[in-house]
Amino acid sequence: MGIPLTTVKRHREFLGAEITKDKGLNYKFIIAKHPHGASVTERVILTSTGKTEKAVMKHHLGKWLITPGLDDDEFNDRNVFDWEYYRDRLGKSIKIIITILAALEK
Repeated sequence: MGIPLTTVKRHREFLGAEITKDKGLNYKFIIAKHPHGASVTERVILTSTGKTEKAVMKHHLGKWLITPGLDDDEFNDRNVFDWEYYRDRLGKSIKIIITILAALEK
């Protein structure tokens, strides 16, 4: 799977265009539940955002989540992560593992 273009754009916006020109960049991201109804690639949030100053983090998350003005209490993992997406991915992975094992055992 390739890196979503949204991830690259947000990485450039967050760290600067010069840094994103380097080869071998490692993109670590999560899938957020906001904005509702947006595609998965549009809900990408860089994990490095959480390692910055609170004001910088709030600015970028508010912009990317399209929910400006969130309270400090709303900027936590439970409110940002798309838990349904991750449950679905886990379920599909388990199903694939079980299917492969069953096929190997005939």
